[in-house]
Amino acid sequence: MDNNLSSLEQRLTSLERKNKSLTRLCIGLCALPVLALAGWTASKNVLDTVSANRFELVDSTGKVRATLDMQSNGPSLQMYDGSGKQRAWMSVLPSGDFGFAVRDKSGDKTLVSMETNGDNYGLYLCDIGGDERASLTQRGERYGVFLFDDAGKERASIKNVDDAFGVR
Repeated sequence: MDNNLSSLEQRLTSLERKNKSLTRLCIGLCALPVLALAGWTASKNVLDTVSANRFELVDSTGKVRATLDMQSNGPSLQMYDGSGKQRAWMSVLPSGDFGFAVRDKSGDKTLVSMETNGDNYGLYLCDIGGDERASLTQRGERYGVFLFDDAGKERASIKNVDDAFGVR
């Protein structure tokens, strides 16, 4: 009986070793696809192209802080402050004309803008009320720097006049 018990003990020890080996093999086989997938996704972190009509950049609270979207007249980038007010935007029209603006804290009034329109280009500076106070513009062959009063009347300028510069 002692012999039988010893034989049974040896067989049980051998079976336990085989079970451990089989368990390790199963874990390894189960982990292999997970590791392969992790390696595959790590190698695909940079995509060649991402396409969409709209992208949103959100802060840590999920609030939209910027959008890049395709509007009916062309692509547009809009940026918002923490309270959701639009503070800056940029767009390009199908014609190739370009616009850029920076708005006040309320998001209602433009303080600085730049635009192109055909052969006309301009950089415009506004007061806190949104009224234009200074501009640097080119309209065709004419260009200059202009300063405006409260009523919007030109008060001072440096501009080209008949192929020469004039100061007012």
